[in-house]
Amino acid sequence: MPTLLVKLIGPRVARAALLSCLFFVYASGQTNPNFNLSMESPSLSLVAGMTATMTMQISAVPGYKQPVYLLASVLPPGVSVDIPSPIVGGQAVTMNVSATAAAVVQTVSVTIYAASSGETHAASFSLSVLPHRVGVEPPPKVPPKPKPASEPTAPSRWVGTWGASAAVPSNESGAYYLTNVTVRQIAHLSIGTARGLRIKLSNALGKFAVTFGVVHVAQWAGNAETLTSAIVPATDRIVTFGGSRAVVLPPGADVVSDRIVLPLLAGADLAVSFYIPRTSNVPATMHMHGGQTAYFSLGDSAASTVVPNAITDTVRPYLTGIEMETQSATAVVALGDSITDGMLASLNRNARWPDDLARRLEEAFAGEVGVVNSGIGGNCLLTTCLGPSALERFERDVLAVSGVKYLIVLEGGTDIGNAPNLTAEQMIEAYRSLIALAHAHGIVVYGATITPFGGSNYSTAEHEQLRQQVNAFIRAGGAFDAVIDFDKVLANPANPTAILPQFDGDHIHPNDAGYQAMAEAVDLALFNPAAR
Repeated sequence: MPTLLVKLIGPRVARAALLSCLFFVYASGQTNPNFNLSMESPSLSLVAGMTATMTMQISAVPGYKQPVYLLASVLPPGVSVDIPSPIVGGQAVTMNVSATAAAVVQTVSVTIYAASSGETHAASFSLSVLPHRVGVEPPPKVPPKPKPASEPTAPSRWVGTWGASAAVPSNESGAYYLTNVTVRQIAHLSIGTARGLRIKLSNALGKFAVTFGVVHVAQWAGNAETLTSAIVPATDRIVTFGGSRAVVLPPGADVVSDRIVLPLLAGADLAVSFYIPRTSNVPATMHMHGGQTAYFSLGDSAASTVVPNAITDTVRPYLTGIEMETQSATAVVALGDSITDGMLASLNRNARWPDDLARRLEEAFAGEVGVVNSGIGGNCLLTTCLGPSALERFERDVLAVSGVKYLIVLEGGTDIGNAPNLTAEQMIEAYRSLIALAHAHGIVVYGATITPFGGSNYSTAEHEQLRQQVNAFIRAGGAFDAVIDFDKVLANPANPTAILPQFDGDHIHPNDAGYQAMAEAVDLALFNPAAR
C-alpha cells in the first residue's frame, strides 16, 4: 500500500475556521454519508526524537469500495504524521507520529481529513510533544549580525517563488550517493523581494538521516550563454536553521531555513550551495529532471566563488523550495507530470510553461503572484509511476507551499499512456478527491485538459478515447473552478489527436514554442490580485 508522508510547515490564517465551516456545510446537506472516521484515543504524548503510533477507524456503508484519501492538518516544524493512503473504508488505520529531537515542546491539535468521491470528513486528537533529553552536542551557533538600519520590518507572510518536487531516492535511478561533496544548484525565482527569503531542504524519500554541514545562498553570476558555477561574492549568505549552520534531516523530514536577508528581483537566479560531510552510501532525495546545470565537487566549497574541479549534471538533490517575504502576494502551484516539469524545454533557459506563465504574471501584477512548479516527469495521477502519485504527494507539493492560493492540475496523461484497464471513472474519482482536498484548504483549482499524444507510444484508439472522455469531464463536469484548455492550444486542427507540427517536440511533449503557447493561452484574470 503506498504511503503518504503528511507534513506541513507554517501557520495558515483562519484555516481552522474555514475547514469547520466547510465540514458543517457538508454535514448539514448530507444526512447519509458513505464513510466516517473516529480516533482510537483523544490524545497522544510523544517524546521529542521518538515515534509513536495512533489508530483511527474508517467506517463505511456496506458495499462502499471507493478509495479514501487521508491527509493531516498543519503540523509544527519537526513533527510529522505518516498515514497509509489511499485506503478502503471499513478498517482500522495505524499511523506513525514522529517528532525530531529539535521539535518544540508543546501541545497541538492534529486533525486527520478524509476525502472520497467529493465527500470529506475529519477527526482530531491532541498531541503533546515532551522534552528530549539526550546528550548530543548541538551544531555551532552563528553569532547574530547587527541589524542594518535600512532593513524593513517583518512582513505579514511567506510565499513560494520556486519549487522542485521530490521524486525518487537516487538509488532508484542509478544516480548519486553524496558524501564529502559540495552541490551548487541554480533556481530561477518567479517573484522577488526587497526583504528576505528562505529555502526548503527535503529528505522526504530518504531511508537514512542526511547531514548538511553548511549551506550558502548567493546570486548566480552566470546565464544560459555563460554557464558557470560562479556566484556574485557580495551576495553570499550563510544559511542557518534554528540559528545553527549545520542541520541533520532524519528520513522523511523536511526543513525550512531561517530568514535570509538578500534582496532579489523577480527573474533572478539564486545559487544554493551545500556541503554534505558524512553520509556515505545514503541515496539522495532527488528531482531527476532539473532542466538546469548543477555543480558537484569533492570537499567543502560551499562558500567558494567558483566550485573547484566541478562535474555537472541536471538533477536536483534535496532542494525542493524557495520562499519570499511579502505583504500581499500569493502563489500558483502547477501540479503535473513531464509536460509541467518541462521535458524537452531548452536546458538552462527556463522555458517550461510555468516559467513562461510566471513572466507573464510578473509583467501583469508586479510581484503579487508567484509560480511554484510541482511537476515530476513520468508522474501519475492515480498510481506510483515516477515519484508518488499526485494524490499521495498533494500535502507536501501543494499544501506545504506557503501562500498557495491557486492550483493548476495537468495530470493524467502518463496514467492513460501506461496503465492498462484504466477507466475514465477512476480518473474522474481521483480528480474529485483532489479538488475536495484543495477546496477544504481554501485553494482555487483550475483543471488543464490533457494534451494530444498522437504518433507516440501512448497512441492507441483506446487511449485516445479515454483522453477525450477525461477532457470532456474537465471541460464540462463542473468540478473545477475554471478550465485551462491546453489540448485546444496544442492540437493540430487537421489531426486533433496530434500536436501541431510547430509545437511538437516528440509527439508527447511540446517544444519551447509549444510551452510558450500554453502559457500565453492562460487567462491572467484567473489570478488577478484585485479579485481576491
